[in-house]
Amino acid sequence: MVRLENRPRFDAVYAITFRSPAAVYPAKQPVPYPAAAGEPGAPFKDPNFKLAVLSELIDAKVIDLGSPRDLAAHVLGRPVDLEAAGYEPIPAAYDYLVRYPLTPEQLAGVASLTFDGGSTIYPYVFFHWDGETAEFDIASLEGIGHCPNLTEFLVIAMTAKLDLRPLLTLPRLKKVGLAHSGAEAGADAASNEAVKDVLRQRGVTVN
Repeated sequence: MVRLENRPRFDAVYAITFRSPAAVYPAKQPVPYPAAAGEPGAPFKDPNFKLAVLSELIDAKVIDLGSPRDLAAHVLGRPVDLEAAGYEPIPAAYDYLVRYPLTPEQLAGVASLTFDGGSTIYPYVFFHWDGETAEFDIASLEGIGHCPNLTEFLVIAMTAKLDLRPLLTLPRLKKVGLAHSGAEAGADAASNEAVKDVLRQRGVTVN
């Protein structure tokens, strides 16, 4: 039996609802989380760099982590109310994500990379994180060459210093934006300037 509910108001219909009390809806399918593998951060040197890569892959729908609640339940083995319990990082979620297995094909799907405290990945580790503390800062770009199709690299936040030399391994790079004033603080300034000069000679826009 299907029930039709019609809601007219002042000569206009503003809602029509079909209901079937006997309807059976399929249960939500669990996210097929792959087993963690390898060293933390692999194939990158810095585990926090891997988080930034994972964020781009989520946004591009290359990988599916479900919701932050789904991941927390998976790594902790129990349901988690993140509205109440999400005011601290979940170490098990961080440990899982920095060892999340990535294939060369998935990494080839990374076209842009942004360091920003508002990125999609961080609520999976620290649900109520405000982006103002340093636990997810990125210290190394080593291994960025595993993303061979990267065309755009932008630093908004999330780092105190960067050695830019690994950017020279990216054959398709078109744009570099160092919006964060501390992005190169403490790094070898002369080396970074040389890197930027080489990139500009290749036709890369460097801001």
